[in-house]
Amino acid sequence: MKKRLLRRRTLLKKDITWSSYFEDEERFADFVNCFGCNGVQYVQEKDVHTEDAKGYFMVRKDAFSKMRDIVRRVAFGVNFCIIGIENQEVIDYAYPLRELTYTVANYEKQRRKIARKIKKLPKALLQRSEYLYRFRKTDRLKPTITFLLYSGLEEWDGSTDLQGMLDLTQLPEDLKDKVQNYRVNLIEIRKLSEEQISELKTDLKQVLQFIKCSQDKTAIRALLKNDRSYQKVEKDAYLVMSQYTHSEQLLQEAEVQEEGGYINMCKAIDDIYEDGKIEGRAEGRAEGRAQERQELIIRLLGKGKSVEEIADICDFEYEKVQQIQKKQLRKSF
Repeated sequence: MKKRLLRRRTLLKKDITWSSYFEDEERFADFVNCFGCNGVQYVQEKDVHTEDAKGYFMVRKDAFSKMRDIVRRVAFGVNFCIIGIENQEVIDYAYPLRELTYTVANYEKQRRKIARKIKKLPKALLQRSEYLYRFRKTDRLKPTITFLLYSGLEEWDGSTDLQGMLDLTQLPEDLKDKVQNYRVNLIEIRKLSEEQISELKTDLKQVLQFIKCSQDKTAIRALLKNDRSYQKVEKDAYLVMSQYTHSEQLLQEAEVQEEGGYINMCKAIDDIYEDGKIEGRAEGRAEGRAQERQELIIRLLGKGKSVEEIADICDFEYEKVQQIQKKQLRKSF
């Protein structure tokens, strides 16, 4: 049970980290141009706008809501579409259905907005069906597109469309043709080619390259050696990359090393590897890591960080951080 809760907490932290990273409109535009427009620079930073991530729909008699990981309204001239990015590290074999609910929820949200406007119009201006169903012949919904950004180690072997989830056994071919489908826009980070990644114009290029080889110590060293841009990485990009090394110490380096809003990824990685601190690669050093974490917590308390902030930074239990804080307070008297 504890392992499952820890796993969920880790995945949630990654979702939050990605969401924070893509708050930058330039990065979001870069993503859309690369993976949605085949590298053509249709979208600029000024074309990306915030959008409410919530969509609501009905399941039986209960109101049920779904929160998108990342969603933006992107302008194309006078038109716009809703574009979402779903971050996934574990394969969800029901994912096409999950994404479909997001899409339907968004379209229904748009329809309700139109219906509210129509309700205020004089009945004489509407056809009977338009008044009855609160949707005019000329009304149009804005398209919704979602990209599945998958970073798992295993190759995605789930379905990439709705029909892949359906049992169509013994259905006549003519009837199968009538079954509607829904396709998933899957992006497997670890299978991206160098050509695809090279289309990116922002530090999303460095982020995806790093994640792609994050489980290979030699490949990471070669990557950092050959790309000088890793010597000056923005903190939110650093935090995304650090999540995929599964190194608690690397995440802590963000607080220790940050200078002017930038972090030297090369130095941080060297420090960790040289000390043999990558988690899972230094068995028997748990006691040493605990001592280092306690020292970091004390240092952060001295900098005025709150217990909540420190628990999040160090991925440590709130109560244990609070205990260390109390001990420090007693020592000061």
